[in-house]
Amino acid sequence: MKTLTILVAEDDLLTRMTLERSVVQWGYHLVSAADGENARELLRTRTIDVCLLDWDLPKLNGLELCRWLRTQTTAQAPYVVRIPASVPHTFMNTGDRVFRLIAVLPGQKISYTELGPNPLLKKNP
Repeated sequence: MKTLTILVAEDDLLTRMTLERSVVQWGYHLVSAADGENARELLRTRTIDVCLLDWDLPKLNGLELCRWLRTQTTAQAPYVVRIPASVPHTFMNTGDRVFRLIAVLPGQKISYTELGPNPLLKKNP
């Protein structure tokens, strides 16, 4: 089975280092960026399976990065997990649906609540 490649896109050094350490300890391949432009370049040039994304990145924020990602015609878009700055929960974008994550624990299933259609998708006329 292929080992997942996880991009940690976080500008806060302590938070980024904590996430990087966890990703490596869990046995995944790690790629990281401290700003949105760097994250976009990694998403453009590497095969990323999961993106742990801070919403308040410098140079290109998380929402702008998600919107850019939606315009790309890659065969396999990564799962995007939002890293909260000030809210007590995280959202996961799985393409056409958005979920609020309740818990993500290594070796266990992801617990979530479905929130509905993805607001970042382009609306069909």
